[in-house]
Amino acid sequence: MERLMSFQLKLEMEERENSYKRAFNYSLNLLSRMPRTEKQLKDKLLKYEYGYTVIDEIISKLKELGYINDEEYTVEYVNSRIERDGPYKIKNQLYSKGIAKNIIEKVFEDWDYRDERKVAYSLALKKSETMERSFKSRNKVARFLQNRGFSYEIIKDVINEIYSIYEY
Repeated sequence: MERLMSFQLKLEMEERENSYKRAFNYSLNLLSRMPRTEKQLKDKLLKYEYGYTVIDEIISKLKELGYINDEEYTVEYVNSRIERDGPYKIKNQLYSKGIAKNIIEKVFEDWDYRDERKVAYSLALKKSETMERSFKSRNKVARFLQNRGFSYEIIKDVINEIYSIYEY
């Protein structure tokens, strides 16, 4: 009986080891394609029904190796989106990716709102060039900027500047 229990224990340990190796290799494969947040990787591993303990071990190992770093991911993500989206949209996207609020706030401490206005202005100008000058097009451009995540104040200033020389 004791032999049978030790054999079962040995099989369970081997299965756990194999599961860990498969999950670790799968994680490395995912990370080699594109950077991911801790939450994104956890969700992918849970989808393939790896155990919580295995997933936690893998996440901590990948953090230790420097393959997962939510702060670096956040900085890279913001830099890649800064030319086409406003801060509200970028923040919401980061929240949905599982980035902690304190990390997001830390990255946005250095946010230059003058640059935000420049980006909003260039996007609005590009959008308005294809439209006739009317109150309807003005509202359309404002909604466009709002969907891109710009603040009301920025939108108001940009719209007023672009449409100030036109009378309706």
